Amino acid sequence: MTEWDAAEYYRRSSLQEAMAQEVLALLDLKGSERILDVGCGDGKITAEIASRAPRGSVIGVDPSRDMIRFAQSHFGPATRPNLRFEVADARCLPFQDEFDLVVSFNALHWISEQDAALSSIHSALIAGGKAQIRLVAAGARKSLENVVEETRRTSKWSAYFRDFHDPYLHLTADEYAAMAERNGFRVLRVNTRDHAWDFGSRAAFSAF
Repeated sequence: MTEWDAAEYYRRSSLQEAMAQEVLALLDLKGSERILDVGCGDGKITAEIASRAPRGSVIGVDPSRDMIRFAQSHFGPATRPNLRFEVADARCLPFQDEFDLVVSFNALHWISEQDAALSSIHSALIAGGKAQIRLVAAGARKSLENVVEETRRTSKWSAYFRDFHDPYLHLTADEYAAMAERNGFRVLRVNTRDHAWDFGSRAAFSAF
């Protein structure tokens, strides 16, 4: 799935934004970096990154044209001259040796061809560049995607999921780190946190 309702996502993505903000707090930016945000979505997090690198340049990429149109119209170069957005697939990024930093927040776990994505991200970095990736790993606590997968296998609900294809990548943190190493990265740190999110109401959860 590469097309999303960007305006709806913008209104309903408080969980994704909160998780991205945790990683942003860890970034030690000098202000002049060249940064790529892979899976930028509606662009609001990418815009915040651009504000923290005023002397640098930031590019947000996403495979969804609607997301990129939304990002361009709300956070474009008219107000942030160091920021631009492009439609691009993480598995074949159109960049080579260009960025000091590549970030990705809650996006890469939707890509089954993860080796291709990691290899492409590695190629986009300059020598000595860094990547900061946030995703939901497999763990002891069941994720929403795990629950959906279990539900669709039951006789009661399987008919409703007949044409459903689960794009979600179910890897542990250690498995993902090993995959990153296999694609050219030297993994410096892996942090895992057990998150529980309270949507506050059934209506809010349904909208999510």
